[in-house]
Amino acid sequence: MMAEARQFHEQPTELKQGYYSRDVTQKARFISGYGALRRSSFNWVDTLLMTPAPSDAQDHLPIICRDSATIFIGRIRELGETLSQLLSLALGLTPSTNEFISTNLTTANLNYYPPCPEPEVAIAANPHFDTSTFTILLQDQVGGLQVFHEGAADWVDVPSLHGALVVNIGNMLQLLSNNKMKSAEHKVFANAIVPRQSVACFFMPPIDFSTMSTKMYGPIKELVSEKYPAVYREASLAALWGSLYPDLEGSLRNPVLARLRIAYDKEVV
Repeated sequence: MMAEARQFHEQPTELKQGYYSRDVTQKARFISGYGALRRSSFNWVDTLLMTPAPSDAQDHLPIICRDSATIFIGRIRELGETLSQLLSLALGLTPSTNEFISTNLTTANLNYYPPCPEPEVAIAANPHFDTSTFTILLQDQVGGLQVFHEGAADWVDVPSLHGALVVNIGNMLQLLSNNKMKSAEHKVFANAIVPRQSVACFFMPPIDFSTMSTKMYGPIKELVSEKYPAVYREASLAALWGSLYPDLEGSLRNPVLARLRIAYDKEVV
């Protein structure tokens, strides 16, 4: 997977241009500088965003990486189902509520971070929380991934272990679990020497762009009681993505979920 992803990114620009698009409904699209349209700065990364087909066939993907991506997507889906079951058991949920812990692989991003001539003034990936239920990450041995450690109040390196996958909790699961599982803030720093690669696979409820602002998600009912009242109010995927909040920059850590806290409403009032 990593070898063929690198072949895609390092081929001549004119061969990648056919996949360049900002249309989020396109099933395979190439972008450069993720976040450029939403921020004054953009990330030092090229990304091929793949929306996996429901079937095993992935004919919409670039032919240069289609074979490995098809196999990889199938195996990651199986792993996602296993993780979903384990997370459900960890939360004390019964099989009847397992559907709330989504195992739908919505997107797989092939990330390529070129060597940066001025890494001290660049960022490969801005500090952020994933919107996903959880994310499965395959990364190379270059390193650069960091997570914010609340206890130390500082950023710490996530070691790159050969053959290992990194799994991090996203905002959707923190919402669904009623704050029992915490979303991990992370970032990637740039380097000037060698390119870095990763494949990020996002699991979350199926995305329907027609209902992104109307279909609501909230704490699973089985996890809410008089002893453990709901921490968050319900929210749409659009709200979780932050598109409804134009003022996300500021002192709040994880501002999207902070604004969904029921206590936050009371404080504002």
